[in-house]
Amino acid sequence: MPLDVRVKAIILQDERKTVVHGRSIQLSLGGMGVTMTREIPKGTVATLIFKLPGDEDERTFEAEVRYRNGFRCGFEFLRISAQTRQQLLRFCMQAL
Repeated sequence: MPLDVRVKAIILQDERKTVVHGRSIQLSLGGMGVTMTREIPKGTVATLIFKLPGDEDERTFEAEVRYRNGFRCGFEFLRISAQTRQQLLRFCMQAL
């Protein structure tokens, strides 16, 4: 589903944390598409932090870049709980 929210990606590179900002394009149960402010290589694992519309708190997901085209990245969520999956499903169903 289309989604336009701010996203912060925290990447561990050479034992240093790098923060890259972006805007989401779409969200699904398995991941999200994001346009980042710089290129992130395919295979990079990042911590994504964003707030869904209507939420008070930010959500944090570990995700891997599975697709990249310039500044656009397709992130796949890794190890999400059943509760979080249910919350994403509920959000996606309400947005339809």
